[in-house]
Amino acid sequence: MRQLLIDFSPFCIKSALVDKGKLVELIPDFPEKASLVGNIYSAKVADIVKKQFAFLTIDDSKKGLLQLDDYKQEGMPPLVQGGSALVQVIRDSALDKGPIISCELSFPGRYLVLVKSPLSESWVKVSQKIACPLVREELKSRLEGLCPEGFGIIARTNAGNASPEIITREIEVLHNIAVDIIEKGKYTKAPSLLYGNEKVYAKTLKELLDIDIDQIVISSQIHLEDVKSIAKEYADFTNIQLHTGDLPLFDAYGIESQAARTLHSKIWLNCGGYILIEENQTCTYMDVNTGKYSSKKSFDEVSHVVNMEAAEKIAAQIRLKNISGIIIIDFINSRSDETAKELKAALKATLRKDRNPAVIADWSTLNIVQLTRKHTRPSLQSSFTDICPACIGTGRKPNTLFIADKIYKEIIKIYSGGFYDRIVINAHVDIAEILKKANMPYGLSLEINTVPEAPRGFYKVIGSYPS
Repeated sequence: MRQLLIDFSPFCIKSALVDKGKLVELIPDFPEKASLVGNIYSAKVADIVKKQFAFLTIDDSKKGLLQLDDYKQEGMPPLVQGGSALVQVIRDSALDKGPIISCELSFPGRYLVLVKSPLSESWVKVSQKIACPLVREELKSRLEGLCPEGFGIIARTNAGNASPEIITREIEVLHNIAVDIIEKGKYTKAPSLLYGNEKVYAKTLKELLDIDIDQIVISSQIHLEDVKSIAKEYADFTNIQLHTGDLPLFDAYGIESQAARTLHSKIWLNCGGYILIEENQTCTYMDVNTGKYSSKKSFDEVSHVVNMEAAEKIAAQIRLKNISGIIIIDFINSRSDETAKELKAALKATLRKDRNPAVIADWSTLNIVQLTRKHTRPSLQSSFTDICPACIGTGRKPNTLFIADKIYKEIIKIYSGGFYDRIVINAHVDIAEILKKANMPYGLSLEINTVPEAPRGFYKVIGSYPS
């Protein structure tokens, strides 16, 4: 049975896709950090930089980045500073970067996406996941006759099984929404929101309803009717249950421990090997190791067993952790062309199970693979963790001797300025003890205090004026 479990709390709404008791996807939505993706704004042009990109104000506090040289902006009228434009958010803010916006507007439905581009051309594209060429051609031909003038249509995978009546109705509904928004944008003062602002969990619910699921279970009585309404309207789905047990939802369905392991960087394989996963801002690196696996087989046979199991696990972890961008996998090197070919086929097959499959860009003779996966949401690591102020994002904290030396240099600088005659240092117990044992020169007047329950690496240097 494939289930969707939605766990509500005041701080985070977690949606878990579970297949036969195994956690496949975990998507967090934070009420305080609601996604802007899909929202359409009448935006005000704040700045234009070298005709390559522009910053547009989408609300009172946010500016979006518009890449002017992107193909999606072709045919767009020239921007004027202080002027306005109709834009849609295609990627949320990340770290210190604002949201990415586009002048190409998309209106997604269950079976297709209606697109309005600045060029106002009519066209039809059909999902490559519809395997049968005859079905694809028939669907494309039918949609070409239904496509509204000046719009494009992208047929989604499940459009291949939809009746002509359902397809026609969805096009009419989406076209009416699009026309209303475009007309509204002509007289609405920028910046202002024209379309979007759904319930924080609605987008996730619709995404997962596109997958064949058997049951939805939620933890909140308050949200039950709203979830039923969205599921009924969007996908005519009605098998929705309220969890009423004493245990929290994820514990009751046996996936809390699986959810807790989603942030682990070391993933063990059944054979005894393991995968190390390191996410960085630039890329994600995965290293496959034999670990505890032992056998009397040859090295090539051992490496092939580990690599084959790792390929399936890596694809599952990419989906579960929602890793995107550039992904580099360092498989154990193989001397056999035949096993390398088998490994490549296995990785491609497992990646295709993902609804956002990664694309293999390169596979070297050393069994190092480069993948790219479209960014749709923040990874679980960036959703659930913050950059550590002690290690500044390196994943390693400075040791106590390094910190003590840094504090000593600060003390010397303070005294050399001549403004203070006494210095107070508040620090973690490990750092405070090292400083107390040190033989400080120059007869420095220091007061060293231990701060109870301070995090490792914490310290604060305070200078006191002469009395």
